[in-house]
Amino acid sequence: MKTLSDFQTWLDEITRAYTTGDRDVIRPYLVLPLTIVSTKGTVVHKDEAGINLYLDYYLESSKLHGVTDVIRLAKELGPMGEGRLLGGYENHYLRGANYITRPYMSTVELLLDDGRWKIAKINSEVEPVQWRSIASLRQQT
Repeated sequence: MKTLSDFQTWLDEITRAYTTGDRDVIRPYLVLPLTIVSTKGTVVHKDEAGINLYLDYYLESSKLHGVTDVIRLAKELGPMGEGRLLGGYENHYLRGANYITRPYMSTVELLLDDGRWKIAKINSEVEPVQWRSIASLRQQT
């Protein structure tokens, strides 16, 4: 991956993977350990159980929020060392034509692993899986 256009193509691929709602489709884009940084703090998932918990929580929250579209727009890409990149992108989470949360920025540290760029760390301005608590959303359904 060398250009912002390449990064946008990669973002489109991973967005399609996430919107399938299938952990097995998403998992090849993640590497262990996986670090998630948000305003709520930092969580490091060191094993498959941790990644599965993260994915289940993200997917359930997206479903309960009624996410219909996710748009990620590449803003910057740069090297971090051999086989590592840092990319910045803007997130748009929609339910129909309505935003679920304001657009926000994220950065992702990518690691070239077995010929594929995989996420090692995500740093977001907000935590999309906690737009509203899952418990409060479950009470509404």
